[in-house]
Amino acid sequence: MKSQKISPSILWHPLLILAMGIILFGCQTNKMIAEETIIPFETIEKKEHAGTGDYYEAAGPKLFIIADVNDVIELGNTISISAQTDLQNLDFEKYVAFIVFRGKVPDIVDVEIQKITQKENELTIHSTLFRRDPNLAHPDTVLSPYHIIKFPRNILLRETIFILDVEYLPELP
Repeated sequence: MKSQKISPSILWHPLLILAMGIILFGCQTNKMIAEETIIPFETIEKKEHAGTGDYYEAAGPKLFIIADVNDVIELGNTISISAQTDLQNLDFEKYVAFIVFRGKVPDIVDVEIQKITQKENELTIHSTLFRRDPNLAHPDTVLSPYHIIKFPRNILLRETIFILDVEYLPELP
């Protein structure tokens, strides 16, 4: 019986195809992981101020994460009584809540969370703060606008990084 001699170049073809497949699969996997996902949420309350006489005192935008009832107590009267009640009754096993505050300032009239996106372990809260139009007459009131939302807790990863992305726009007519 005569043995057949196999050309070395024939052996390289399957290995080359296998290597290309692994590289392409790896690129696709990285692409899939890096895509941004929009997270659905529900508004609990959105107001110009709490109506309690207390304000969130900081001047800059602030993201406050509400993970349990103790966080609600810590907020005190910086949010309305009805929002406090809604948050105290929230099922924290299923949901987590966020508040975006603007703080006690005369020039911002509204805060609105536009969307929440997740990319790997980063959760970005995209918010818009509306400025008062300086050309219009406004009452001399100081506001402390905020927007409270809730969303499913199960989307949070063990080591989630929270990012507050803020855009300033003129007041809507």
